[in-house]
Amino acid sequence: MIARALVVVALAGALAGSAHATARPLTIRVGATPMSLTYGAGSIWSANKDGGTVSRIDVATNRVVATIRVGGQPWGLAFGAGSVWVGNYATDTVARIDPRKNAVVARVRVGRDPIAIAYGLGSVWVATYAAPLVARIAPGTNAVTSRWTVPGAHLDVLPTSRGVWVTSEAGDVVRLDAKSGTVRTRLRGGADPTFIEPCAGALWVSNFKGSALWRIDPATARISRRINVGTGAAGLACTGRALWVASYESGRLLKVAGKSRPQTVLRASGPTDVLAAAGSVWVAASQANSVVRLRLTAAPAVRQVKVGSQPVTVAAGGGYVWSANYGDGSVTHVDPRTSSVRTIRVGGSPYGVSFGGGSVWVGSQDGTVTKLDPVTGKVGARFTVGGEPLAPLLVEGTLWVANHDGTLDAVDPASGAVRARIQLGGGCNVVVSASGLLWVGNQDGTVSAVDPEKKSRVGAAIAVDPDVDGLAVANDAVWAASYGGGSVAKIDTSTRKVVAKVKTPSAAAAIAYAAGAIWVANYNSATISRIDPASMKITRSIRVGDRPRGIVELGGKLWVANQGSNSLSVVPESAGG
Repeated sequence: MIARALVVVALAGALAGSAHATARPLTIRVGATPMSLTYGAGSIWSANKDGGTVSRIDVATNRVVATIRVGGQPWGLAFGAGSVWVGNYATDTVARIDPRKNAVVARVRVGRDPIAIAYGLGSVWVATYAAPLVARIAPGTNAVTSRWTVPGAHLDVLPTSRGVWVTSEAGDVVRLDAKSGTVRTRLRGGADPTFIEPCAGALWVSNFKGSALWRIDPATARISRRINVGTGAAGLACTGRALWVASYESGRLLKVAGKSRPQTVLRASGPTDVLAAAGSVWVAASQANSVVRLRLTAAPAVRQVKVGSQPVTVAAGGGYVWSANYGDGSVTHVDPRTSSVRTIRVGGSPYGVSFGGGSVWVGSQDGTVTKLDPVTGKVGARFTVGGEPLAPLLVEGTLWVANHDGTLDAVDPASGAVRARIQLGGGCNVVVSASGLLWVGNQDGTVSAVDPEKKSRVGAAIAVDPDVDGLAVANDAVWAASYGGGSVAKIDTSTRKVVAKVKTPSAAAAIAYAAGAIWVANYNSATISRIDPASMKITRSIRVGDRPRGIVELGGKLWVANQGSNSLSVVPESAGG
């Protein structure tokens, strides 16, 4: 484990040798001994071990806007299911903080010293240091649903689509089956393997008492590379193709990119953790009771347009932008020239919105599809189709509706009659049209191809990553954004096979094609990322609003629906570089 010492923070040559950074670092005072960081609800959160507190930093002002007393020794942090989860070293509990209240709303007793904590696959995962235990917490009930005995003094946990990875002080890194807890992979020979982080298509493990940074191939679950970063390597973070390493013993923040030698970017006092969020790298300087922010890119000119409550999808059509506002039963009509807005009440819980045949189509989880006149904003028709219609799409005279109950309906757009219902299973989230077929993204992590003439599925469902929330069409391919897997997959429309995949900074909630690039909304990072379709690399990430959930292009701009901040971010396409 990382020992505590008290010295003064010293920033020296912060930008030396770092072409990535464009601004000097900023130091923000937090509580005593910040050990870990996480991002969520538009804020950076710091677990202050010796202060018994969690600090909330507003990324816009760089100020601590709340200090939440959790007691004990808070150590691990994660953000998920709209909450901050805190692993407490002294109380053997996990505390749940509601960001709306800045208060602890629940405590879950797990096991001795639950310092490793992460959110993924719809659950909170906890690995304990003083007991050989890995536990799974259901956010809906705050109850422990699984407890698995896994030998070791655990330091980090990472849920992925291929299993749950756990690091242990004794030297092992294991991969567990996410359903049974069975050990599927065991990598031995580490020297206090501490943190594990996905980056650039691989998993990376820091070894605190050794000098080697491990690169693990997630497909083979084998160590494919070792990089000398010196002893004392702790927290890890990723920006695009670059990995950032908090080197505790040397007091340095290192940058590892490509085959170049690790580069010292700044010096800090006792760096324990590092986090990439909001266009910056954040370092927990434990010996200076501070968090250091290093901005990486100059922020592009991004405007915000206020809309209804919880906009989850956005569409363009008729010269306007339309957002479906899940939280208040409305659709917002935005004039892109003036940014003026008009609110249209449709009722229910609007989720999907599209434009076709001169009308706006809105799917609501109450089982209805609403047709709107784009000029007057009046409701032209309302159909009851059932099955939680999340995504309506008009294609060649038929309104196709993807339902969350796993069906795809062919609906007469004039009468609302359901002409055919195709059973796909898996929880349909989104539908697009490409290469003469319909493509449906499903919550079970698959994409289904459907023949619109035969009204039947073509071949088997295509496995990508969990919870496909968005689809886009470009370059003879369908691009699938996986919320649960934090990835974008490229599907060849001729072979119906996944031909490439790229990890995203966080949960990939929406996707669009614009200006020769793929753009993905990163739900937990408050950013959108530009992906080069040829190289399958992220070339830039841009800060938008809180919880970006939808994205569309209109008039040389990207319009991003931010569920958490009730706004649309307007991003010039030129901001992608």
